[in-house]
Amino acid sequence: MYITDAAHFLDDNGAIGPQSGPGRKMTDFFGTVIVAATLPGAEVRRPARFKCSGVVETHSLAGKVIEWLCSRRGESGRISNWEGTLWDMTAARNKHSARH
Repeated sequence: MYITDAAHFLDDNGAIGPQSGPGRKMTDFFGTVIVAATLPGAEVRRPARFKCSGVVETHSLAGKVIEWLCSRRGESGRISNWEGTLWDMTAARNKHSARH
């Protein structure tokens, strides 16, 4: 199980920190998971550059922690401190809900 603090992948200005290599691959994956968990109708299918080649299922625990599970390999994890990051689509979700 991967236990991840999203802030560790950002620089002091909130931009993506790792620019290449394995750190960037992990950043891209975790960012995609955060978007999928916070945006209505989004899902992660065959995430590029990471060990999971299936569908990544996501859900939020009490709105503070995002849990994910890879359908093929059984890898899983929890992501914290994602609120307010560039991947957090909560505002878009709330805007969408207000319209309907």
